[in-house]
Amino acid sequence: QQGTDASGFWAVFVAALLILLREGFEAVVVVGALLAVLKKMQATQLSPVVHAGWISSLFFGAAAFVFAHQFFAGANREWLETIVALVAVALLLYAALWLNARANISKHMTEVRGEMTQALASGSTASLFFIAFSSVGRESLETALFLQGLAADSFDGAVWGAVAGLVALLGLIVMVRTVGFKLPMQTLFKVSTIALVVTAVMLLGKGVHGLQEVGVLPIRPV
Repeated sequence: QQGTDASGFWAVFVAALLILLREGFEAVVVVGALLAVLKKMQATQLSPVVHAGWISSLFFGAAAFVFAHQFFAGANREWLETIVALVAVALLLYAALWLNARANISKHMTEVRGEMTQALASGSTASLFFIAFSSVGRESLETALFLQGLAADSFDGAVWGAVAGLVALLGLIVMVRTVGFKLPMQTLFKVSTIALVVTAVMLLGKGVHGLQEVGVLPIRPV
């Protein structure tokens, strides 16, 4: 039993670490694009507004994870965990496919830059805050959902994996800014895509098992 618990912890730990790295990279790219627009428009004095927006979205995602964990501890836990696992599978596969579509990434970044330019032209700091919040908020909520799907197997593994992923992400950012280290983005995208698909398979198995536990699917060993 202890061996099974340990293997479950490390499987969830690695999956959570990779998910946070992947979502973190996308968030970093978005924030970098937002700050680049400010620099281009010679409005760097508004950088604190952008930073306040994306940092707030991180707290929002963390609060969503904690709330969901408490909520799922109540009635119909098996149903809720099953639904979360299956929704997470769909989002993970979508994220993996979207990540590999350069046209989608370019289109998304163009839209973000356009929104920033309009907000700057209108002089609305509230709009700047909302753009930064919503741009990173998607990754924050996705991460909360993915981690919640993994936490049902090992809550400690999900939390510590997320912490390790955050530390690794911060370390890479420091290397880029201080040492001038150039991230191998294409390799990172490919590795993260594989990680997303593997995690989706894990959660799909969990979702199917959940459907068996609630009696929706029969248990027939193959």
